[in-house]
Amino acid sequence: MDMNEIKEIFFQECEEQLAELESGLLKLNDGDRDPETVNAVFRAVHSIKGGAGAFGLDDLVAFAHVFETTLDCVRSNKLEPNQDVLKVMLKSADVLADLTNAARDGGSVDESRSRGLVKELEALANGELPSPSASAEAPAPKAAAKAASAAPAPTPKPTDDSGFQPVPFSFDDFGGEDDAGGMPTYEVIFKPRYELYSKGNDATLLLRDLSRLGEMTIYCNTDDLPGLEELDPEGAYFFWNVTIKTDKGEDAIRTVFEFAEWDCELTVKPVEEARADATSNDELPMVPVPFDLSILDETGAMEEVSAGDARAEETAAAVAAAETASNVTQIVAARVEKKESAAAAAG
Repeated sequence: MDMNEIKEIFFQECEEQLAELESGLLKLNDGDRDPETVNAVFRAVHSIKGGAGAFGLDDLVAFAHVFETTLDCVRSNKLEPNQDVLKVMLKSADVLADLTNAARDGGSVDESRSRGLVKELEALANGELPSPSASAEAPAPKAAAKAASAAPAPTPKPTDDSGFQPVPFSFDDFGGEDDAGGMPTYEVIFKPRYELYSKGNDATLLLRDLSRLGEMTIYCNTDDLPGLEELDPEGAYFFWNVTIKTDKGEDAIRTVFEFAEWDCELTVKPVEEARADATSNDELPMVPVPFDLSILDETGAMEEVSAGDARAEETAAAVAAAETASNVTQIVAARVEKKESAAAAAG
């Protein structure tokens, strides 16, 4: 199967994803708020973006990325999919379909139209609600909606005149691995390559998707980050160590990264297996010993050392050190055996 055949399969799958996207958005427009419907809509756009990135379809990737980010706000309940929001998303679905067709058949899409929808999608993702439609009943003013979303949470009242407010705290969270009722725990190492970002993928969204599978702790490793002078703006220096408790299984974890698996290093293991591997790979640290191996380079070295008191004292110290370090003793034995074999072969 050549690349053209693979690409044609991708566009056939795009047609299915676009139909799923339109169907899901229409359900939401009719009042369906089932999380699975929202997830299906998100997955459709995510799938198109992932495949488009693999084929270098930059315009399609860029638009799908903004669309996906806004849909993720709906999934995380940061954005209510009301009629006005869904009107923007339905128009965006049409543009996504046009971009897909243009990528397959050639041609172009009205740039002003796609650019305008990108701005609307970005505004929605930033919490800026669209202007209410004329048919909406008792619409909330845009400024009031923004003010409500920005209003700080009420501060608890102090219990006395000092202003001290006790904070509830429990030591229950400091238990062992069995705190989650025996739920399986996995260790995930996610290390993106620069290709992941160049194709429009976002490590933050992937990790956010992962967090929805269960209770997760995460550590960002920045050890590979160079100094400012050596920094490559297109490089990928960070990677993440994640521990997640979930009953969804390893396959569900890998599904989160299915469109990025070729552009990252991904390890998923049950935590017990990961720790066992780490233990088996541990080596005892080498202890430095003040011993000069150069005295073994010549067979007559010991006779030369005996000719001078200073050299004899150095040799005695070296021999004493060798007797206390098993690793050096093994090296000496190997060297001697090698020399004897060489002498026997020469004779």
